[in-house]
Amino acid sequence: MAVKRGFRRCTLFLVALAVFPGIAWSQDVEVRAFLNAPQVGVGRQFVLNVEVAGTQQLDSEPVLPEMEAFARYLSAGTSTSMQIVNGRTSMAVTYQYRFLALTEGSFEIGAVTVSAGDRTLQTDPLTLVVSDAPPPVGDDTGDPADGIAPEDLFVETEVSRTSAFENEPVVVEYRIFTRLPVESYSITTLPQATGFWTEELEQSEAPQVERVVRDGSEYVTAVVRRAALFPTGSGTKTLDPLSIEAQVRVRDRRGVDPFGDIFGRSSLFDRRVPVAVVSRPVTIEVQPLPTAGRPGTFRGHVGELDVSTSIDRATVAANEAVTFRVELAGTGNLRTLTPPEIDFPDEFEVFPPETSARISDAGGSVQGSRGFEYVLIPRAPGTLTIPAVEVSFFDAASRTYASSRSQPLEVTVTGAAEAVGAEPGIVPSAVEPIREEIRFIHIGAPEFRRTGVPLHSTAGFWIILLLPMAAVATAAVLRRHRDRIEGDVAYARVRRARRMARKRLARAKGLASGDPRAFYAEVAGALQGFLADKLNVAEAGLVREEAGRLARRRGASDETLQRLFACLDDCDRQRFAPAGTDREPPEQLLERAAVLMGDLAKELLPAGSLVSRFPVALCFLLVSGLLPAPGVIAAQQTLFDQGNQRYQEGDFAGAITSYGAVLEGGFESAEVYYNLGNAHFRLGAVAEAVVSYERAARLDPANDDIRANLDLVSRMLQDRIEPLPRFWLLSAFDWWMRLIPRTFLRASVAASYLVLGATLVLIVLRRPAGWRTTLRRTAYAAAVGTAVLGATLVLHETGMGQPEEAVVMAAEARVLSAPSEEGGLTVFTLHEGTRVRIDRRAGEWAEVVLADGKVGWLPLDALEVI
Repeated sequence: MAVKRGFRRCTLFLVALAVFPGIAWSQDVEVRAFLNAPQVGVGRQFVLNVEVAGTQQLDSEPVLPEMEAFARYLSAGTSTSMQIVNGRTSMAVTYQYRFLALTEGSFEIGAVTVSAGDRTLQTDPLTLVVSDAPPPVGDDTGDPADGIAPEDLFVETEVSRTSAFENEPVVVEYRIFTRLPVESYSITTLPQATGFWTEELEQSEAPQVERVVRDGSEYVTAVVRRAALFPTGSGTKTLDPLSIEAQVRVRDRRGVDPFGDIFGRSSLFDRRVPVAVVSRPVTIEVQPLPTAGRPGTFRGHVGELDVSTSIDRATVAANEAVTFRVELAGTGNLRTLTPPEIDFPDEFEVFPPETSARISDAGGSVQGSRGFEYVLIPRAPGTLTIPAVEVSFFDAASRTYASSRSQPLEVTVTGAAEAVGAEPGIVPSAVEPIREEIRFIHIGAPEFRRTGVPLHSTAGFWIILLLPMAAVATAAVLRRHRDRIEGDVAYARVRRARRMARKRLARAKGLASGDPRAFYAEVAGALQGFLADKLNVAEAGLVREEAGRLARRRGASDETLQRLFACLDDCDRQRFAPAGTDREPPEQLLERAAVLMGDLAKELLPAGSLVSRFPVALCFLLVSGLLPAPGVIAAQQTLFDQGNQRYQEGDFAGAITSYGAVLEGGFESAEVYYNLGNAHFRLGAVAEAVVSYERAARLDPANDDIRANLDLVSRMLQDRIEPLPRFWLLSAFDWWMRLIPRTFLRASVAASYLVLGATLVLIVLRRPAGWRTTLRRTAYAAAVGTAVLGATLVLHETGMGQPEEAVVMAAEARVLSAPSEEGGLTVFTLHEGTRVRIDRRAGEWAEVVLADGKVGWLPLDALEVI
């Protein structure tokens, strides 16, 4: 039983050391830098490792040398390790920095600077050779320690053409190839398409996966990004690589799972390993547009264009508004089209046009339309003619210029010319006024979160969960240690033996310059007292033979005991030696005594003490394995900012593409969904706006802007549904779930739990009596807060208690009495944007319930689940 109790104490102590690295054994800090390979190909990845031995963490990250001339930073990560050799513990933390090699040549990587405590250390410089012949596709992207071969996972860049004219679309696809199970991926670095206008092309939320055979091996492949690039100038253009970090499941060879091996399924010992891969740069030759035959109306568009014009009415009274619309439809870079030059009659007052665009992917090109709506106010009666509109373009396929021309339009103006009213400039707009009431987009840095990653899979969750537990366990060990010292004389003597011996050695040192006999007597007394305290025997009358027998039984070696007794004999001889005898220098004798005490302290360990140190390694592996790699969301922030810029420029379709790219990258946030809803709302896509606002509200239920815009868009819905009265308890539950934002709720749960842990630590340590009542009340309050807020957080994260809701996406949907087109009767009709609750599913059908209690069946493809 004593051994078991000792082992439990040992384990608790080691867990505390794993959680509180600051109390681990101290040792000298050393630092070194090394590369994963001394040579790398142009456009390939290499890893700079900085290993700091003697600590588990630094106050600040290492300072890297300048490397922009030949490498570009990709991402970073950390790992920790610990070794126990001959009873000595060594710890190290390794910082891993991934870079992309850019330029051929031999380069020196300067010293890395590391600050550890009050010391500043530097590594030796390294040499990296970047070869002119890049290695095979996928080379040096895997970690050999994980068994990932270069050809197992790589990314390729596919372009529709390598030679193009200025402003001619080049469709680029970045495709991932893998022979390993990839659980998720995220784009870490977007290519810097310098010299191109970029148009992101739409992709489905779930990439289309294909199987192909290359070089005799079967790969799973999917397109991770598609874009249309329009060269803005002639010459040789280079597309920079795209980098991806994929979470790959690999077999842990240290574990053995016989069932996984026999049945061919995933092993229980599989590990998730982050693997960074980069594509190769691609060169495109851009030719200038020919000057021969260029018409005067040409404005640089490459592709095809068809121009059409229309007016909302052909007859209008003077001083009333008429809407004139110009639509340019075709292929090419439609977003850069500027309003055409139109020579309106002087009788019209013309207001700046409102623009709109509808862009879609047309295989190897981009097609769609761009419209310009003018508000015209005729100031005089008569028949006015709006002239024809002509636009020119360059057809890259035939290498010729062409033009398209609309028909002129006539407007009959009735009435008499009148002066403009008291409020000039106020004219009917082509856009509904309600769309101008929406609140502006959020432009601050959003709080990104990975989609599909539960809270309990994050490192922060486990660190906060284990921290108070480890603190309470440590407090219990310290309290038991203190109580035992107060009540167990033998234990107290053993624990205080070294401190008492050091005091006696300090007194002996003070006597070194005085009476030699007193000095040697004090040294001998310190050694004998130390041995007696460690063995828990009386110092007076200590028999050497009996002491040696007890010490050997407790683990002391014969060699250490012989040195101890020899030192005691020397002290006795020197004490009674006549004056003038050569004596051992006091400093040397003090050093011998200190070394002997240290060796005895190591060998005379009590039973059940720190004999099994391996659990601490497991704790370190647990904590270090949960730490995420930093810097993965930089590309998503870039896409978010790009969407904001496009939105403010009036390019709402482009903003939708940018915001959608963030979601496709595996990240989400309330700000992204909110801005996406605004962009859909501006384009009149009511159903898509409702879906985006509802998703934003689930992430941030207390946000006033989200609720205001959601109420605003609801005014545009065709279906008016009066909800049934709800039970007050259910309404209170909904109010409580919307009261606290998700981020604040997480912080509140963590704070109350940490306060509870700190209070329990103080209670266990038996603080002064005056504190006991306050501590108990604080513990009760923190426990209640943790329970209530924790339960709310669980409901938020798991969706428990929240019904599955969806939005009708079809313009008009018939709700049937049964899940069948043949056997079901139409019970009522719904229109786009209406929110419904899904009660159950049957194949491709869903039973929906409205807020007014109506029930029916809808096909799933007419719905979008929130």
